Amino acid sequence: MTSPLKLTLQFLEPLTIDQKIFLIDILKTLKGQGSFCLFILLTIPFCTPIQIPGVSTPFGFIMAFLALRKLLGHKILLPKFFQNHSIKGPHLKKIIQAGYKLEKVISKISKQRALFFCQNYFFKILQLIVILISALILGLPLPIPLTNIAFAWIILLISLGHLMNDGLFILAGYILFLSIAFFLIAIIF
Repeated sequence: MTSPLKLTLQFLEPLTIDQKIFLIDILKTLKGQGSFCLFILLTIPFCTPIQIPGVSTPFGFIMAFLALRKLLGHKILLPKFFQNHSIKGPHLKKIIQAGYKLEKVISKISKQRALFFCQNYFFKILQLIVILISALILGLPLPIPLTNIAFAWIILLISLGHLMNDGLFILAGYILFLSIAFFLIAIIF
């Protein structure tokens, strides 16, 4: 059985032929795959130590905007500025290749479990709140090392858990979020 993540990556692959891919084209391609697929796609570049410079701010704010719209029960729609934001074909191809590697690992360890984290209304709202906060922090140029990676992994774990119905991934995202929150609070105070 093909995983939902692999199907999403396969849907996006034909877009890499173009030199510039607009986010609106990615949204149209994803159709019913949902915002969690887009969260995964937009966090993959930040889950590795070597990152594409200058993209965390727009990507973080795009994810925050999507999470807020989803939290308020609105249809996924991007403002014109973000719709016209483009990703170069080779960059999207690298993101998709990293996504395939991630999917290969994830499909070995992910299974449907702890479904109350995936299906309970309270936890669905909590997922979106944690993604919203993490995306906002990802979008900020913080001088604290590794904050992009940490908050990207939070978004990635929760999104993968939601997409694959794996509550343990969602729980891991919550635990990572709380750990980093306590760490940042300890640094500030």
